[in-house]
Amino acid sequence: MKVVFNDADHVTGFAALFMMVANMLLIFPNLLMNILMWVVAGALAGWLVGLLPLGTWIVDGLSLMHVGVRCADIYKLGAVLGCARCFLK
Repeated sequence: MKVVFNDADHVTGFAALFMMVANMLLIFPNLLMNILMWVVAGALAGWLVGLLPLGTWIVDGLSLMHVGVRCADIYKLGAVLGCARCFLK
């Protein structure tokens, strides 16, 4: 049985098994890097929102739901939302 990969290389036997295992081993590190990247991006976006007048609106809206958040802590909320984005993706 021949296996054809994206680059149209026909491989058989152990070469095909090696290529499949090698590709599967790349999935987990990519997921970890994706999580780290979106947590940092979310924290940065939350920090920038905290500097804008929009940050005070978010804090006032969250205080209506009895969530004690200050403008300086919105970056934590952004990091949580960035992490949640990775798992919901």
